[in-house]
Amino acid sequence: MRTLYRSIGLNLCFSIAGLSSLPMAMTQEIGFSERFALTENRDAILGELIPGTEPYYYYHCLHCQTVGKIAEARSHLDTWIARSGLNEQTKRMQTRQFLLEYRTNSQATLDYLRTEFAIKIDHSAPRKDEAAELQTRLESNLLDWKSLLRNYAASPGTIENVALAHLVPFLDQPATLRSWLERIDRVDTPDLLETIQRELALPDSRGFGWAPIHNLLTSQQLVELQKSNPKLVESAAFVQARLRRIRPNDDASLEDRNVLRDHLTALESFVTGLPESQNSLIASVLYSRLQFDQRDGNMDRERFLRYLKLPSARPFLNQDYAAQGIRRPQVNFGANYKGETLLDAIGDDSSLVYSYLEHFFKTDANLDAFSSIID
Repeated sequence: MRTLYRSIGLNLCFSIAGLSSLPMAMTQEIGFSERFALTENRDAILGELIPGTEPYYYYHCLHCQTVGKIAEARSHLDTWIARSGLNEQTKRMQTRQFLLEYRTNSQATLDYLRTEFAIKIDHSAPRKDEAAELQTRLESNLLDWKSLLRNYAASPGTIENVALAHLVPFLDQPATLRSWLERIDRVDTPDLLETIQRELALPDSRGFGWAPIHNLLTSQQLVELQKSNPKLVESAAFVQARLRRIRPNDDASLEDRNVLRDHLTALESFVTGLPESQNSLIASVLYSRLQFDQRDGNMDRERFLRYLKLPSARPFLNQDYAAQGIRRPQVNFGANYKGETLLDAIGDDSSLVYSYLEHFFKTDANLDAFSSIID
């Protein structure tokens, strides 16, 4: 207790010393707090306070606690709390009071501190021999890299993306395989194409395009994937992905005839191997190439015949030939693939067809090449 009084006295002295060092130019009328701290007769200055007010109780409690009148401070505090209730100021003063009362009523102080600050000291003391039960070495399987990967493979969502590539050999369940494919985002991941192909080969696969990584594959990777799974060309999503990779880069313009020729050549090379379900796309590419050749005066007979033979309901077709293709996928001349191929829709192709026919009728000895197709 004596130590506490000494500490309070020192703090007060330092406060007074700090105040006394202020320059005279900064001095001004001081408030009650400063006067209370600086006066030598606090009993007199306390008489200025109105009984029953917050400042009255606050400074009377503080003064009694400071000079060691602990019991009198308790009386003021209890009256204050009875009038004003517990608030931030009364609780702070109450804590000071209990600390000062520790020497005379230690149990009450301890009970207050436990309740007010939720202090728990009921834990058991550590056993002297507790260290003897602790492990002195790590189990080898806890640090085995393959064991760790096998555990993570069961739930790929719990591993960082940078480590996903290491899980490939352990993806032996469809659910974990799909979870892995949903997260992988690097096209340079080892065995990526084989892993994608494994999922596509599953009976309940949703096909190409469901996983984000599908749309990140490079043109060469899509070609390799098609080689291992030729049926992918029956997937509209796969065909669209291939077409997007064929488009020229942003620095090139289709207004440049050389760029357009290379673009049409690449498109034709791709669509030539597509199934009949893609007849509308095949027709769109061939039509644009025929237009290009027409402007260059280089009309290709074989390309024109391939275009004419595509099943459609054009009025100039031979009725018998048209009937043969009635059950095959028909060309939709209004289909628009510009988003994938950058080419306009066909629309009415009669002008182009008549122009090509007129060209070949002038140069051919007979019409045998077209008689079975056109009336």
